[in-house]
Amino acid sequence: DGSVPPPTARPQVALEHFAYFPGTALPAAAWSFVPSPFDDYRVLVLLATIGCFFAVLLFDAPLPWRLAVGAAVAASPLLVRGAWFGTADATGILALLLAFGLLARSRYAWAAVALAAAILLKQFALVAVPFFAVMLLARGLPRPVLVRSAVAFVAVLAAGFLPFLVADAGALWRDTISYGADTYRILGYGLSAL
Repeated sequence: DGSVPPPTARPQVALEHFAYFPGTALPAAAWSFVPSPFDDYRVLVLLATIGCFFAVLLFDAPLPWRLAVGAAVAASPLLVRGAWFGTADATGILALLLAFGLLARSRYAWAAVALAAAILLKQFALVAVPFFAVMLLARGLPRPVLVRSAVAFVAVLAAGFLPFLVADAGALWRDTISYGADTYRILGYGLSAL
C-alpha cells in the first residue's frame, strides 16, 4: 500500500530495487485509475490469465487443439496461483502468446508490438526475440514489412524505457540488469533455479 513496513530480520529488497523492466510499473499505474475494488492489480493479472486462452486461439491449428491448449494455459496451476497472489507473469505470458499468435496470423507489426510489450513486462521474453526473428525471416517477407515491424518493436520499447532512462538511467541499469541479474534472490517456481 506504499507504507514502509516495520523492520524485520529479513529485509525486503524489493522496497529498494525494482528488479524488473518498467513494463509492470506502467500498467500498474494506469490500472490504479480503475474504480475500486477492481483497481487491485490482481484483477488485471486475472484478466490476463483468462486472456491467455483467447490468445492461443490466434494460432493456426485445428480448433480442438487450440481449445485444449488454451484451456491448459489459462487453467495452469502456476498462472491461477499467480492471479490469486498477484504474481505478474500472466501479463507477460499473454503478450508473448499474442506476439506469436499475431505472427502466425501475418499481423507482423502488431506481433512486434506485442513482443516489445512482453519484454517490457518481463525480462524472460528476451529469449523469444531470436525465435521471433527467425520466424519472420523464414516467411520471406519483403523488406518494407520487416522494417515496419522492427520500427514498431523499437518504438514500443523506447516508449516504455524512455521515461525511466530520462529519470535515472543509472538506477534503471543498476536495478534491472546489475542487481536483477546478479544478486536478486528469486523465490518461486518454474525457472527460478536457473
